[in-house]
Amino acid sequence: MINSDNMRSLCESMGSQFIQLVGTPIYSGYLKRPATEHRGKIQQVIFAGRLAPEKNITEVINAAKRLPKIQFVIAGDGPLRTEIETAAGELTNLTYKQWLATEALITAIDNSDLLILPSSFESFGTVALEAMSRQRLAIVSAGCGIVDWPILRKQLAVIDQPAELGAAIEQIAKTESQVLQQQARQAQSAALDHHQQTLDCWHDVLTQYVSGQRAAA
Repeated sequence: MINSDNMRSLCESMGSQFIQLVGTPIYSGYLKRPATEHRGKIQQVIFAGRLAPEKNITEVINAAKRLPKIQFVIAGDGPLRTEIETAAGELTNLTYKQWLATEALITAIDNSDLLILPSSFESFGTVALEAMSRQRLAIVSAGCGIVDWPILRKQLAVIDQPAELGAAIEQIAKTESQVLQQQARQAQSAALDHHQQTLDCWHDVLTQYVSGQRAAA
């Protein structure tokens, strides 16, 4: 089972005979809490994930330096934690929140307007899908598997290079309020559609498996 096309070649190189592309569902906690409407402006941006080199955290810091009027939040832990803590101490618009439990992360996403994921590689990039389900916009790199899903890619801002992050945020921040709100609603709708399609796909896969087991018995 893979959740993006960029995992297919890896599975094939390992000799996999059967490869099934299945979407990534949204954790129920993101669906149970009512989402708040996007405020129609980019006041706060959030990165949530492991603080590792492949996540290109430096570009998040560079974006914060470039856009001093926008608040940046970094939530996570990892080998680059000290670097993030140092940057947060130097920049008044950068806050480090360490690793957040699910409910706290949902709140942090809800308090933000835009999630950023400039990773060099992500098998999928679940946090972007989760942010979309909360009616929040997202910028992801082309190396994130989530862009392999057309229904989701249409509602994402995709950057080819991590260094483009600051310019991408700046461009979105210039968008009219009503347009941002409409885009956020469309992002949420796409995320929920993907979630339902994923559940349906898993149902079909498991049904086929059970039928096969019964036939073999």
